[in-house]
Amino acid sequence: MNNIQEYWADVRAEEANVRKAISESPSQPTDDSVYITSVKNRQANTIAGDVVLASIPIAAKCLVGGSHRLSNDEEIAAHRVEHARRKAVLSVATRGDQKVVLTKPAA
Repeated sequence: MNNIQEYWADVRAEEANVRKAISESPSQPTDDSVYITSVKNRQANTIAGDVVLASIPIAAKCLVGGSHRLSNDEEIAAHRVEHARRKAVLSVATRGDQKVVLTKPAA
């Protein structure tokens, strides 16, 4: 098998692992998406701690590439709270002529 075939075999295997893992997590969505958290990876130019919702195939590529890992329940809960806060701020901002600057809260 050449490198490309090995890579895609790894991605497909990781997709299966992700599907199994999220079925065991009460915080992960039940559709074809999953929360992943970035890890510090100089080659992928990622910083640690950003939580995103991704499709399972995209998440599998990120996991194989070493730029992300599956999010834990606490990270997902914090992400949902922050997402709701930002959504509320944006809904207020769209009602008038206010300007809003969103920043990532300090860890």
